[in-house]
Amino acid sequence: MQTRNRNTFTTIHTEGALLPVDLLQRISENDKNLEGLNPESYHLAPGEKLNEAINRSWNRLSGLWGTFQAARGRLGSTDPLGGGGAGTTLTRERWLLPLFQELGFGRLSTSKAVDIEGKSYPISHRWQNVPLHLVGCGIEMDKRTPGAAGASRTSPHSLMQEYLNRSDDVQWGVISNGLGLRILRDNATLTRQAYIEFDLESMFDGEIYSDFVLLWLMCHQSRFETTEKQTECLLEKWSKSAQESGTRALDDLRRGVEEAIVSFGQGFLQHPLNGELRNRLKNGDLSAQDYYRQLLRLVYRLIFLFAAEDRDLLLLPGAAVETRQRFLNYYSTTRLRALAQRQRGSRHHDRYEALRLVMTLLGSDSGCPELAIPALGGFLFDARSTADLNEARLDNQALLVAVRSLAFITEGNTRRAVDYRNLGPEELGSVYESLLELHPLLNTDAGTFQLTSAAGNERKTTGSYYTPSSLIQVLLDSALDPVIQDRLKGKQDAAQQEQALLDLKVCDPACGSGHFLIAAAHRIAGRLAEVRAGDNEPSPNETRRALRDVIRHCIYGVDINPMAVELCKVNLWLESLEPGKPLSFLDAHIQCGDSLVGVGPRLDISEIPDEAFNSAVGDDKETSIALKKRNKRERSGQLGFRWKTTELTNPEDLARWRSEQSSQVEAMPEDEACQVVAKAKAYAEFLQTQEYIQNRLEYDMWTAAFFWPMPKCDAEHLLAPTQQELRMLRSGGNPDPHLIKKILKLAEEIRFFHWELAFPQVFGKGIHGFDCLLGNPPWEKIKLQEEEFFAVRDPNIASAANKAARHKLIILLEKSNPSLLKDFYDAKHAADSTSKFIRHSNRFPLGSIGDVNTYPLFTELAISSISKTGFVGMVIPTGIVTDDPLKTFFQFLITNRKINSLIGFENEDFLFPGIANVVRFCLLVVSGETYELKPRFAFYLRRVEQIKEDLRFFEIDQNDLNLLNSNTLTCPVFRNKIDHELTKAIYERIPIFENENKKNNPWSITFSAMFHTSNDSGLFYDSLNHGLVPLYEAKMIWHYDHRFASYELKGILPGKGGRGLPELPLELHQNPNFSITPRYWLSEDEVENRIPKYWTNRWFVCFRNITSAKLERTAVFSIIPRGGVADTAPVIYFQGLSSNKLMCCFLANANSMIFDFVTRQKVSGTHMNFYFVKQLPVLSPSSYSETNIEFIVPRVLELVYTAFDLKAFAEDMDYHGEPFAWDEDRRSLLRAELDAYYAKLYGLSREELRYVLDPEEVYGPDFPGETFRVLKEKEIKLYGEYRTRRLVLEAWDRLEGVEVSNPDGHSAQSSAVSTRQETITVAQPRPESRPAAVRTQFPAPAKPSLSVTPPDKVVKEIDPPADQPTLSDFGLYKCEVCGKMVMGFEKANHEQEKHGGKSVDWKKMR
Repeated sequence: MQTRNRNTFTTIHTEGALLPVDLLQRISENDKNLEGLNPESYHLAPGEKLNEAINRSWNRLSGLWGTFQAARGRLGSTDPLGGGGAGTTLTRERWLLPLFQELGFGRLSTSKAVDIEGKSYPISHRWQNVPLHLVGCGIEMDKRTPGAAGASRTSPHSLMQEYLNRSDDVQWGVISNGLGLRILRDNATLTRQAYIEFDLESMFDGEIYSDFVLLWLMCHQSRFETTEKQTECLLEKWSKSAQESGTRALDDLRRGVEEAIVSFGQGFLQHPLNGELRNRLKNGDLSAQDYYRQLLRLVYRLIFLFAAEDRDLLLLPGAAVETRQRFLNYYSTTRLRALAQRQRGSRHHDRYEALRLVMTLLGSDSGCPELAIPALGGFLFDARSTADLNEARLDNQALLVAVRSLAFITEGNTRRAVDYRNLGPEELGSVYESLLELHPLLNTDAGTFQLTSAAGNERKTTGSYYTPSSLIQVLLDSALDPVIQDRLKGKQDAAQQEQALLDLKVCDPACGSGHFLIAAAHRIAGRLAEVRAGDNEPSPNETRRALRDVIRHCIYGVDINPMAVELCKVNLWLESLEPGKPLSFLDAHIQCGDSLVGVGPRLDISEIPDEAFNSAVGDDKETSIALKKRNKRERSGQLGFRWKTTELTNPEDLARWRSEQSSQVEAMPEDEACQVVAKAKAYAEFLQTQEYIQNRLEYDMWTAAFFWPMPKCDAEHLLAPTQQELRMLRSGGNPDPHLIKKILKLAEEIRFFHWELAFPQVFGKGIHGFDCLLGNPPWEKIKLQEEEFFAVRDPNIASAANKAARHKLIILLEKSNPSLLKDFYDAKHAADSTSKFIRHSNRFPLGSIGDVNTYPLFTELAISSISKTGFVGMVIPTGIVTDDPLKTFFQFLITNRKINSLIGFENEDFLFPGIANVVRFCLLVVSGETYELKPRFAFYLRRVEQIKEDLRFFEIDQNDLNLLNSNTLTCPVFRNKIDHELTKAIYERIPIFENENKKNNPWSITFSAMFHTSNDSGLFYDSLNHGLVPLYEAKMIWHYDHRFASYELKGILPGKGGRGLPELPLELHQNPNFSITPRYWLSEDEVENRIPKYWTNRWFVCFRNITSAKLERTAVFSIIPRGGVADTAPVIYFQGLSSNKLMCCFLANANSMIFDFVTRQKVSGTHMNFYFVKQLPVLSPSSYSETNIEFIVPRVLELVYTAFDLKAFAEDMDYHGEPFAWDEDRRSLLRAELDAYYAKLYGLSREELRYVLDPEEVYGPDFPGETFRVLKEKEIKLYGEYRTRRLVLEAWDRLEGVEVSNPDGHSAQSSAVSTRQETITVAQPRPESRPAAVRTQFPAPAKPSLSVTPPDKVVKEIDPPADQPTLSDFGLYKCEVCGKMVMGFEKANHEQEKHGGKSVDWKKMR
């Protein structure tokens, strides 16, 4: 097998993953899968070969190089081209300009300095849109050179990088000082430098032609150019190809890491000298999970060593060359990787012994100067972390298999070395976080070891929940940068600035591998390094030193998984590793615990709530009631705080003492291993002080009350942490030792985490919280997932068909496996108790409503944990501001003006790979103090760069919420500010379906989720029998169609996406006798018991609950026959309407395009719940005149009544004929007429209707908005046009000239040109069966009167304020004074805000 080494180029260096070594090798090998490597793409003449052109350039440039070098030696003499010591003119004229000529750029022209937001960037040259900064050979690219053009303010590299990062229209740039040449790219989202550098001096002095070939191929002008058709340059395409290859490589590396763990696991089990290890595993002294954790630590060590060696950061600085060489030749993992590449390995164990020696020395107090090995210390290399493996043996074969799996990935027949030098913490974290969800399966007798994933964890094991770096950088811009700027404000002295930065405290409450923390540390460290360097550019060593200091002082993290905590420390150590320095002491800052369970910041725990003793799963209810009474009785006699064991008399004094003690530990030095050991000892002693232990016990006791098991017993004598026990502890008494033991056991098992105790340096002595709290916390419900629990313990139960079947199997465990049943009920008790704690501890008054999810709890925790001047930045589901159960939370944020910004994303471009594209999430930034400006919102972004598009953002205040979502006061989700303004205009004219605040329910509606598909599954039958009726589901209905899909066709016809339920074919739709076949059937008696007595109709109005704003249509309502209905298609009951025909009007309203447009601004997830529907704008029943009803009902009747099973509906509409023919074209026309009709009733103009139907058609393809894109694309594919748009606008034009009054009395005047007066006809029933009397039953007048009866008092006239812009002008205009582009309705605001109210000239763009 061919092995591709990490770097075969001697004069080419790549930093970061921008253009990695593997890509360079593919280019040099002329990889046919890479675009743009043929002569034509380099603009060579027909028949001209690449190697000939490159050779000609080499010959010419070799001669020029010699001349340049000779002239360079005379710099500072009388040479007129010298340009002083910098040699700028010489370097450009004699060398760089000819070089770029040979690379196809022609004669480069000089460039003027570019200003961006008041800052000047003096880039020397430019080719088209590509900046090239060429400086003299006397100027270093990474250092500032005072007085040198292009390097006086900052280094050439930093100048170009900052320019690329801040410029909106430039991606790639080149810098060179003649001796080296670098290609850079905009990398604002990266935490470290990324570029490719060509060492021109070594290349030409050493005559390394092979490297010049790559220089020519990569730096040629054709690699940078773009055209109208090709908007991405080839370098960009190559970089993306490398990223895609890197993503695949990460998948391969994940598999490699698993293979390494398995190799280690089996190797230790199978070695004949490891009998003691096997015995410990067999008799239970060592659990399989603990064994797996020790194997993980061994892998962590190897990864650490690979990266540290490849980055030249491991060995002692200043060690003799021969000492370093001795290590590299005999003890390094570099050598081990080389051996793994060549050898299979033997049954001897000498290789592992050498590796173990190195790890032992690294973990010692003194290291080994003879091998240049430093004393790193830390738990990573501590012998206790692999206690059961320290004396175990591992043969060379197992070791080399593991090393090979970690060090190389295989692509086809090529083995490629993993680039650990440039593998960032985000890649490492993504790989190793996935391992935390795996479970070991081992057989000690057979010597087998496997890893398996629990059901429900597959996504986690692929790393798909790992937050992309680009999102983290955006959060840092919004949440961390303002804090940094605020802390530096007014501090001119460098020492003050340094201290202000080191005083910052940043936390991630669910830190995982530390991705957010590392990014934040880099951001702060970059600023700290600049402060320390003063006017000079900070060197890489200075930046690394700053990073170490920042991680030591500023970074905090918590995670419930102890292995994640260890992984976080490993990543932080790897990022901050400084040659010759030990690993930082992180135990006080990175801690293990459940962030949500325990005493939170500023929580009042003076009393144990009686609700702490509410019964959980497995508790005896009578004992629970009695214990609550006992606790209540004890509370009534509670005393104040009294401490006998210490002089501290109140919590404030105790907090001050904790802060002082922890500050003393914090101040201890860490420059030597012995100092780190001393610091760890001091910290451990602090945790063992009597004061701390008693304080911890108090907090544990208070928390344990919520988790206390309550069996059937005498509650008065039950040993329990009630108020009396807490009072005794606080008064200096001695609670029962058995009680204390049980409390401590609970605290350890559930991992109570008390924030003020864990981080006393953050919550005390004048400090009242973190400066910044960042993270992407878990998005999961607090309930035991049965499938996941049983996945490893009993796969048969985990894979049961449904909840009912699974419950039956669980009951059988009582006889077959009672211990597993006990474990299951204990786990359920813990989960139920956690939910009880969340709801009743008063820690989460905002996020604990409804079916509790963890992400609002973490958000509430974050807000309560920051200081008044702090910021929160979280990646969480958009439901935080849109879901009804969280409306109180959102109201708190809006009312108290906490929200800084919310940027919502949809996962269509898979920013989170592996998670469904329908998932919506947001970047929420919240401030500690009142935010003075209006919060900015944006939704539906797919890519990070779309944040720069200002039109996507809109502002919302309390008045908007009162208008748009008056029931829930949740946040609507608009694609752009035009959607926002148009929706507001509609709500000002049309009332909502049901106004709960005003007790206004004009339709007298109630909703019913009749049968829950999971909880009611025991009532379902799989086949039809006497007395059964079908169960309708959402997927079986569509607009005006109760026969949209049928289960009998599943497996016969393809479903949507190849998996869904097949849609009914045309021939079955045209058969009026055909009825659908459901998946389940129900007893008719069971159905009737769930229907209100007042509902006597033999049909229902229902709608799809499962939906999305990204589908073909969002609001889908239908009429179905009376029967069973699943919760996915809720039923709406109407009571007291004057006529059943009004329900036809409602159905037409709810199925109209304009109603769907508004619905799409509200549905942010995949469910259209009752609370969404209630606050949608719906015409009231009193708004409909007889003329309206005569127009609407015949069309709805024809659309709905296409089968005999809805005969009852037709008869209720006073129609007694046979079903109407199913004619696709005819139905499209009828629906278009209803859509146009309701657009007029809603008060839209024709331009606004055009916009609703297709924003792209109005504003062009780059407009950040879409309404019915999926429908449009479907119809273009089917019909060659967007048919619905044409039909609706034609129907509008047929109505043109006929006044249609809005319900509030305003007339909607259309601006359309067309005024055709065609008759709108109403379809008749089937000709062959239509009675003569029916033919004129619903006549259509040639000129129908479409006036609407004025409404009753329900719909009030709302005149817009005089200064409110109209929505009639949707044009795009450019201000001739300042050049800003705005919409027509924004022109007046622009003139007022930007030009002091003066009238300006405008140029219409569209």
